[in-house]
Amino acid sequence: MYPFNEITTVDKLIEAYVEDYNKGNNDFLLFDLAHANENSHTRVLMSLLKYKNYCFLPSFLSSIGLPQCIDFNKNIEITDQKNAIPVEKSKKASGYIDLYLKYYDTNNNEIQVIIENKIYGANDTTRQLARYVATLEGKTFDTFEEWCSIPKISPSIYVIYLTSDGTKEPDKKSLPENIEELLGDRFIQINYQDNILPWLEEDVLPNIPYFKDGMMISGVRQYIAYLYSMRKETISSLVNDYVDKNLDGEDVKKYKDLLKIIKSIKNNKDKDSILQSLKRELNVKAESIFANDIDGIVGNWRIHFTPSFICLYKQSWADLDTRKYSIPSIYLCGDQTNRFLTGKHPNWRLQVDHLGNNYEKFKDKVIEGLNLGPVARFVISGYDTTCKKPYLESKETRMEYYKNIIINFDSIIKTTDGIVLDAAAKLKEGSKDFNLQEFLLEKLIEKWPIKSSEEKV
Repeated sequence: MYPFNEITTVDKLIEAYVEDYNKGNNDFLLFDLAHANENSHTRVLMSLLKYKNYCFLPSFLSSIGLPQCIDFNKNIEITDQKNAIPVEKSKKASGYIDLYLKYYDTNNNEIQVIIENKIYGANDTTRQLARYVATLEGKTFDTFEEWCSIPKISPSIYVIYLTSDGTKEPDKKSLPENIEELLGDRFIQINYQDNILPWLEEDVLPNIPYFKDGMMISGVRQYIAYLYSMRKETISSLVNDYVDKNLDGEDVKKYKDLLKIIKSIKNNKDKDSILQSLKRELNVKAESIFANDIDGIVGNWRIHFTPSFICLYKQSWADLDTRKYSIPSIYLCGDQTNRFLTGKHPNWRLQVDHLGNNYEKFKDKVIEGLNLGPVARFVISGYDTTCKKPYLESKETRMEYYKNIIINFDSIIKTTDGIVLDAAAKLKEGSKDFNLQEFLLEKLIEKWPIKSSEEKV
């Protein structure tokens, strides 16, 4: 056993963690033992989408909000490692699009899909997503920067940014704002925990034909188990001891220091999955700093604190979901964690998540204050302009901030509670045609705008 008092640097933490991990006190997960990298996950996804004449492709397209295909038996191209143009003429290495999908929608329009896999949080390279879009537009490196400044993007192009749990967002250097704005709702962020894992469990696994001794069934079950292992919330005594002994200061400083450590741990080709396991534990440790900030607030509230957003919801809201999402289908979202961590007021939204392409049914009901897409966002920041800015010094001052938010959003929360009760009753009826997310969005649109509470905080 590595002496705890010697684990004083990140390098020594990695060395000790690898030593402990290699003792074999872990689940027997083949994907883990093989030290799979991001390309391995991409190949798994590609194989599933190609399987048996693309039999799982329709449910995949639906689950992430892509147009359906007109014919799943022809004119489909799915390939990994597609060559992309370089960022500069002098550069020879072009890089590769992780996964490329081309098909024709029900109106016989060509659809091209870029899937960028960041399951292990790899950094975005300069102009990475922009280059991929330009590649599909047929641009050469001679005109790339010119195109990048005034881009023209075909409506056939979609960009899927696939991460582990939704907390990582693309760097603006990779996808400049002007290109993201042109893509609009054709830029879709999905993740393994909220999108791929439920799709595997509910759409893929139950529909795999049994042959060859159930080999594929076993393989998919192994993969599902691996993805579940990525969301485990346990922290080893080794990680606990390192953080508690070496990271001093108030909570926000400790949180930021942990994020720096996580960022500093580079992927190692020989021990890739082990380091990912260490990163997961450090992430859990980081979130635990703020996980109890709402303990004791009346209403059975829960918080999910990530480097990108703050998810605030009631347990009763989460209880609606039959799928095992890491965040519920309806929640309050403070969408700028960094603002919160610098003492500024984050922009809050009321969100309905996991809509897939079902949101298209509501395009004729677009209302002011609603950003409609696979995640529907109702702007509510205008209701809380008088809320006190967050005080970060202690759990008590942060709890006071959340109390103020909940009081100020009282009318919105009460309306949401009523919709949730109606949804729970519908779920009890057991209708196969009932779609929870559609129901939540429909009822919120009917009742929006909700007048703010008279009480100001």
